[in-house]
Amino acid sequence: MWRVRAMDTREKILKASEKLFAEKGYDETTVDEIVEKAGVAKGTFYNHFRSKEELIKIVALESLPYSAIREELEKDHGSLREFLESIANAYIRYYCDPVLRSLFFYTLAAKNRIREVEEIHRTFCTEAISKGAKKIAELAGVDERTAVVVFKAFYGALLSRLIFAGYSCAPDVDYVSEIIRLIERSLRN
Repeated sequence: MWRVRAMDTREKILKASEKLFAEKGYDETTVDEIVEKAGVAKGTFYNHFRSKEELIKIVALESLPYSAIREELEKDHGSLREFLESIANAYIRYYCDPVLRSLFFYTLAAKNRIREVEEIHRTFCTEAISKGAKKIAELAGVDERTAVVVFKAFYGALLSRLIFAGYSCAPDVDYVSEIIRLIERSLRN
C-alpha cells in the first residue's frame, strides 16, 4: 500500500512539474511551485528526487520524440510505407498533448545549457536514428548510409510539421503520404 501511495506521489510531482515546465520553462519554475501544484510538502519532493535538475532530466526524456516512436521501432512491419506511416502516426498522436509539445521545445532550448539534457537528447536521437535506419535498410533493401539519410529526412519532416503546422491531432494523411511517396521514389532511382 505504501509503495502505491509513493508512486502516486511521485506521479503527482512529475505531472505538476510537466505542466509548470511547459508553462514557464525549466529555469523559471521553482521547487516551491512544483510542490504547491502537486499538493505535497517540500520534503516529500526530496524523498522522490534529489534535485530539480534530476526531475528535469526525467521530464526531458519523456518529451523527446524517441518516447513517441519507441514502440514502433520495435515492431515488425511488412513494408517501408507501413513502417513510416506507423512512425508518423505515433509521433503525431504523442504530440497531440500540448504539454508534451511545449516540453519538447523547452528541452531543445535547454539542451545546450543543461549538460545532462544534452546527453539524453544526443543518446536517444542517436538510438532512434540507428534503429529507424536499420528498419529502412531491411525494408527498402538499401545500404545503411542511405537508410540513415532517409530516416533523418523523414524525422526532420515530422519535426517540421510539429514546429510550423498549426498543430492538429488528426493524422495529416496528405503530408505524410507525400513524404513517403517522395522517399519511395527517391529510393527507386
